Amino acid sequence: MQILGNGWRWALFLALIFAGRTVAMAGQDEAARVDGQADEQILLMREGGWCWYQDPRALIQNGKLLVGGVSGVNGDVKVSVYDLEAGQDLG
Repeated sequence: MQILGNGWRWALFLALIFAGRTVAMAGQDEAARVDGQADEQILLMREGGWCWYQDPRALIQNGKLLVGGVSGVNGDVKVSVYDLEAGQDLG
């Protein structure tokens, strides 16, 4: 006995489409605040990376950008620090 029939599938489909569109539109608002692309790229970490189950981690504290990653050579955890105000890599 089907109480809802197949209509619930369409409702779920439309809800997912609406949710995805809402998220995409929110991203456009964020992108509109950016003036454009950076003039240069900054290398924060050599031989650092992430795997599919580990999302990138970054933190800004006291004008410093701290970025964590995993060494591509032996898997050690690495941290890179960049001074945002001075535009200088601190290691």
